[in-house]
Amino acid sequence: MERILTKEEISELLASIRQGEVPLEAEAEPEAPKAKPAAMRFDLVQGGTRSFELENFDLILDGFARNFSITLTNRLQRSVTVKRVSIEMMEFEKYLTQLAGCSSIAVIRLDPLRWGGLITMEDRIAFPAVELLLGASDDNRLVIPSRGLTTIEMSILRGVLNDACLDLTKAFDPVEKLDIALVKMENNPRLVNIVPPETLVVRSYFRIGLNNLSGRFSLMIPRLSLEPLRDKLRKGTIGHAGAHTVSWRDHIVQGLMETEASLEAQLAVLSLSLRDILNLKVGDVIELESCKPDQLRILVEGKPKFWGASGVRNGKKAVRITERLRKESQDGRK
Repeated sequence: MERILTKEEISELLASIRQGEVPLEAEAEPEAPKAKPAAMRFDLVQGGTRSFELENFDLILDGFARNFSITLTNRLQRSVTVKRVSIEMMEFEKYLTQLAGCSSIAVIRLDPLRWGGLITMEDRIAFPAVELLLGASDDNRLVIPSRGLTTIEMSILRGVLNDACLDLTKAFDPVEKLDIALVKMENNPRLVNIVPPETLVVRSYFRIGLNNLSGRFSLMIPRLSLEPLRDKLRKGTIGHAGAHTVSWRDHIVQGLMETEASLEAQLAVLSLSLRDILNLKVGDVIELESCKPDQLRILVEGKPKFWGASGVRNGKKAVRITERLRKESQDGRK
């Protein structure tokens, strides 16, 4: 509980205020100097910072991984899973030093982007893929030799990497129409200097699972090649709900609209015994029940759908649709 001042203490306080001994307002404390913001490194050669910031690029890579897993499953006739593991930015020289133990290196073009890229596959997944393409049946007996891929083995693997280029093209389609294709294959990292050593590149790692085998698969694209796509990626149109996409319903409706169907006008229906039909001869007259020319039934694929009237148009016999059949009539009931 706060203490209440006595009358004498209040008188002394007022006297001190009049004499100026007690300041009426508290003196403001000096503000502490503000810390200067840390400087952000800007590379005039590379055109930006060294941190990876490319919005929605991961969506393209995830789409590529889904497509490529289906492609590998169909080509190898085995259940294959491909998952994106990481996205990193580094200098191209450092990237090359990490390609040890990788003798499957594909150089790809990314027209019309400035530079191409690289697709690499670790030996522990490349050799089993070659064996399976050659007809190996037992995955447990696949051996990974301690050597690089031969020229023949790389030629066998070209089909898989060509498929990867097609799947990567599909993944980029929502953003930019690119012409991605395999240029050549190498087994020596020193022979794939497609950009200067100090160039920043974006490396994306994928994990390939093949039954009891697992290995890494990487995609490398120079950062400056992706810069022209930055604005398009930022718009977020990849998989966006407002983006123009054609649904399965639209496909089905469009297909139905283009489907051909038979249409016939029925004058009358007559029942005859099989004996009478077999006894018919040329010149015989078949009497029909009375039918009105303005009450023809029009059948679509053998099902009655409309009433019509017969006539002539442009010198040819024609039928004009007069009304739609009621459901009872369609079912054969009056």
